[in-house]
Amino acid sequence: MKQLNDFREDFVLRSRANIQQLIASALLSIVALIGCTPVANAGLYVETLPQDQLLHDGCLHIFILGTGNPEAEMQNVRKPSCAAIVVDDKLFFFDAGEGAVQSAAGLGLPYEKTSKIFMTHWHSDHFGGLGQLLNASWLHGRKVAVDVYGPYGTDQVLSGLNQAYKLDTIFRASSLEGFLDPNLAAAVPHTIDVDSGKTRVYSDNKLEIDCFPVQHSPVVPAFGYLINYRGVKIVISGDTAVVKSLEEQSKNADVLISESFSRPLAQKEVTSAQAAQVIKELAVYHADSLDLAKMAQRAGVKRLVLTHLVPAIPTTSEAKSAFTEGMPQLFSGSLTVADDGDHIIVKPDAQPESRIEYVPHPQPLIKVFPRPKTESPAG
Repeated sequence: MKQLNDFREDFVLRSRANIQQLIASALLSIVALIGCTPVANAGLYVETLPQDQLLHDGCLHIFILGTGNPEAEMQNVRKPSCAAIVVDDKLFFFDAGEGAVQSAAGLGLPYEKTSKIFMTHWHSDHFGGLGQLLNASWLHGRKVAVDVYGPYGTDQVLSGLNQAYKLDTIFRASSLEGFLDPNLAAAVPHTIDVDSGKTRVYSDNKLEIDCFPVQHSPVVPAFGYLINYRGVKIVISGDTAVVKSLEEQSKNADVLISESFSRPLAQKEVTSAQAAQVIKELAVYHADSLDLAKMAQRAGVKRLVLTHLVPAIPTTSEAKSAFTEGMPQLFSGSLTVADDGDHIIVKPDAQPESRIEYVPHPQPLIKVFPRPKTESPAG
């Protein structure tokens, strides 16, 4: 019996070793076929060709990866909040809602270059994809630890994610020993403390990123971000009502990427006293579309881009017109309702009128239906 047990144990050990050797051989074969480094880009097929050229073209590229809200029924059309910037061999994310890395990969972004993630607040629709972004970028060959910057709670959230992915990290690092560094799988938390004004969270010789407080109570604190790239100013509002801090930081902004709550459209969707109360509460901590238009006009914003749409809408021109009802009369700059995958190209060396190029992403024809009257539009 002892000999049989010894044989079984030896067989299992040899089988594991053989399987690991087969996996390694298969990976190396795939690598040889497509001419790339191990792990990174190891797929035989991709939806979009890699856009590595964006890393070194002298422009700042902003990709709006998620324009939706917590409303799951519309997330096949509009994924939750996420944006990314590609510049000078760097890829940074701002929030990471569910599907963040899938959206980035689908656009051909080099997500293994992810090195910093800036969080606005800890609502689930803003960090539901954070764990998968960290994990997938590591598995895809990321060579540096990711710094995650955010408000109070950053340590707690990352500790939980690191624990949740611990077994996966062990298993994958073991089967791909020498290719994956398990020490790079977990993110490094950085809690930002901002009382008023703004706080510098990143800078190099071309790019500066500042953080400023916004109003999204009862979520406290909540942040917006100010990006300055070679004199071009971009503001990301995060989730907020229209407040003084947002207006101050948006002064003369080339682009303001702001969440937006269309009160006129929401009022058409619900028809009860309770629903009216919900709309009133949403307006307290979201940016009322008409108030936002007035604020952008006062601040001298050149281009206003709407995202985190409440309520979530289809990508049709008719739906966008209904969402922005009344805004064009209040804001004289360029007004755009963003779709997932839209691309903003910042060209600092161009003439002022040509520094910002907005490239809409082709949208699939996804059929949607009017929702039955509801008590609570998602926010």
